[in-house]
Amino acid sequence: VREDVYQIMESGLDAMYVVCGTEKSILIDTGVGTGDLKSLVQKLTNTKIDVYLTHGHRDHFGGTTQFPSVFLSPYDFELTRDIDVDKRKEYVEKMIHTGAADKESLKEMRILDWGNKPELKPITNGQKIELGDKTLTCIEVGGHTNGSVMYYDEGNNIIFSGDGANPIMVLRKKADVDYKTYVRNWISKVKAINERINDQTCICAGHDIIERDVWYQLIEMSERYLNG
Repeated sequence: VREDVYQIMESGLDAMYVVCGTEKSILIDTGVGTGDLKSLVQKLTNTKIDVYLTHGHRDHFGGTTQFPSVFLSPYDFELTRDIDVDKRKEYVEKMIHTGAADKESLKEMRILDWGNKPELKPITNGQKIELGDKTLTCIEVGGHTNGSVMYYDEGNNIIFSGDGANPIMVLRKKADVDYKTYVRNWISKVKAINERINDQTCICAGHDIIERDVWYQLIEMSERYLNG
């Protein structure tokens, strides 16, 4: 993606990213967990590796059983409680059925439980992640899940948006909040981030790198909806 920044694609299921620093490296999201992700990441860096998640869905949390701890918004802790091997397999089968995932490369998939339940560590809005020569900032955005966050590497001009801004945008509303309020809260945060990035920003989303125009379209569609 950039020097010392890598994308790992999981056969169309999701995208993960490794940001290598001089003192520490981070893995952003862990995918469904269809193989030995930890060994792959260790080939990319010689430093300590911490894991940061954009949100708590099974296609981003599934590979966490290889790691002792992960950082995640506390608002999504509960989402991860019942993610197990069966639910991860179910997701893969669904993605193959819809044509979104590569059936051929997944025919010998190994969805393993590595025998570890990672410690969930809280990440909060504005928190800085220092890697030595790089600094990332956590930005709360919500919308897709209550705890969806993005990670902004201003120095490299990259934002890791998870599923907080995607071409296929799924918003999961709280039961006690009306739709317009929910959309308004989410899009106000997207618009604020939109002012911080520029047309050269690399947008590393939860399922691939996406075009800058997606952000403008999301804002336009949301404003049309809010305006009736």
